[in-house]
Amino acid sequence: MKLEFDSTSSTPVSEQLFEKLRFLIATGHYAAGERLPSTRSVAQQLGISFHTVRKAYQSLVHADLASSRRGAGFTVLEYRPADRHDRLEQGADIVARTVEALVALGLDESEMEYLLQERLSQLDREAEEAKVIFVASFTEFAESGAQRLAEYLGLTVDAVPLSMLEAHQDADYAVAPFPIARSVHEQLPRTDVVGVRTQLPAAAIEVATRLFDYETLLLVVRYSDAIPALSGRLRSDAGFGGQIIAAVMEEADPRLGSLVRQADAVMYTPETARRMRVHLTAAPSHQVLELSISPSELDRIRTVLPG
Repeated sequence: MKLEFDSTSSTPVSEQLFEKLRFLIATGHYAAGERLPSTRSVAQQLGISFHTVRKAYQSLVHADLASSRRGAGFTVLEYRPADRHDRLEQGADIVARTVEALVALGLDESEMEYLLQERLSQLDREAEEAKVIFVASFTEFAESGAQRLAEYLGLTVDAVPLSMLEAHQDADYAVAPFPIARSVHEQLPRTDVVGVRTQLPAAAIEVATRLFDYETLLLVVRYSDAIPALSGRLRSDAGFGGQIIAAVMEEADPRLGSLVRQADAVMYTPETARRMRVHLTAAPSHQVLELSISPSELDRIRTVLPG
């Protein structure tokens, strides 16, 4: 299910997002232990400030629906609904306000009942939709890959780092890069697993290919789980045998400026690009480094997935 908001509503966008996220957690769309999409990826998807998304996420933390840890983003906690008495009391207040608003619009009782039944039917249809996940060995690619698939295929696609796969036993389809597809199948034996080829940007490979083995490449990532995967791909795709030094942006490494000046080439992931701008003038060579899925691979996946 897509996150969305009503730009014409008087309710602040952060509150709308909070209510939508609370609904998604309550209905199991986001499972306990699952990491929520990054604030920047949601902000980019909705065309709003990431501060607004962060405010909604913080509201989830205050409501004991999520936890936050520096460098690890926001993680969903086990959903514990209120007891029956409190649920009915809170629900009655919401219904009363809603009915008053509908009456003010001129709706009669039959029209209100029709709208209620229509909405309940829609929820039933949404519950029956196939659950599609995109699995990657590191968080940044899980998020960008899921977003790319969702936009291209018009489906809701959940981003799942390989380390969090256990929480998605209910997935109907899992799209994963070929190197980890077997592992995904073993962990999700009842899920249809679709392997996909990924690629690094040609410009980044060319830069790495031109480096000598005595030279140093600086790799800047948002989360540390990206380091092994991207370092391995650089070495295999470009044949680079020199030293790779990694810096994790979320850990606010104070040596970053110095490392950029000392490196012979700098590569950084898209989610670190904004904060890297101030350092790039000192870099002798730099490239954005991102695993991607080609249009031909997306077309192939389209033939397999529902819709």
